[in-house]
Amino acid sequence: MFGAVLGECRFGGHADRTPPSRYNKAPTNWKGLYKLTEHIIMDNALMVIFPYYYEDTWVFDDPDVDLIKEPFVFGVPEMIDDLVKDIPNTEQGFKLIFSKKPFPGYQRKLTWVREEYEGNWYTVNGEDEGWLCPALFKYFDTAPQNIYVKAEAKNNN
Repeated sequence: MFGAVLGECRFGGHADRTPPSRYNKAPTNWKGLYKLTEHIIMDNALMVIFPYYYEDTWVFDDPDVDLIKEPFVFGVPEMIDDLVKDIPNTEQGFKLIFSKKPFPGYQRKLTWVREEYEGNWYTVNGEDEGWLCPALFKYFDTAPQNIYVKAEAKNNN
């Protein structure tokens, strides 16, 4: 991705240094530009996690954002059950693709309802509600108005 490319750029053979002064003439410094670029990419990103069943609920690990066995709670496990009902062996894990923008093949649109206790309630089709805990902010700066999701069988290669 573009952000990853910027993060790996080498100027004058030195990685992880501020670029030469001719690059600093922009209104922001290099680190600010990197953060801005990262934000722009994330704004339209498809993100992926791999939930699995553990201790009678759905959980997921994402070491990139310091989450291990992060549980889905308060209505979300039932939403996941419905989402994966036609995918075999999901208890061992499945791929969950999500974004705040629609993408080809999305299966469900979660719509924001309200904030409560630092988490946010979402609904699917105005019926079932589920609470997403503050871990949501590991993926989004603010609670999105909509979250689009798709579940797929996990590729075990």
